[in-house]
Amino acid sequence: MFNSLLNGIKNAWNGAWSWIGNVFNKYIDIFKSVLKLFTDFFTGKWGNLGKDIQKIWNALWGFVESIFGKKVDSIKKGIEGFGNSRFGIHSTQLKLKSVIFGKVCGMV
Repeated sequence: MFNSLLNGIKNAWNGAWSWIGNVFNKYIDIFKSVLKLFTDFFTGKWGNLGKDIQKIWNALWGFVESIFGKKVDSIKKGIEGFGNSRFGIHSTQLKLKSVIFGKVCGMV
């Protein structure tokens, strides 16, 4: 009985430290990505800035996922898809306006 209690405590301890280590590693990824962005900016490597910003975004979401789990992935996809193309947003707005206008005026 004493061994099973110790094994339970050991498993809980290892699980907690594994989670903390994962969160800390994601935090370090954010820090390294921001440092790389500033390094590229101040050394004139302008072509890398887009990749650096994308790495920061991915590191931030990795950090959020490490805390809250994979359920936030759907939020990330929604945010990324929201502004992907101006035409896509514009056409969606036009579709919504036509549906609303059609229902209000009795055209649908």
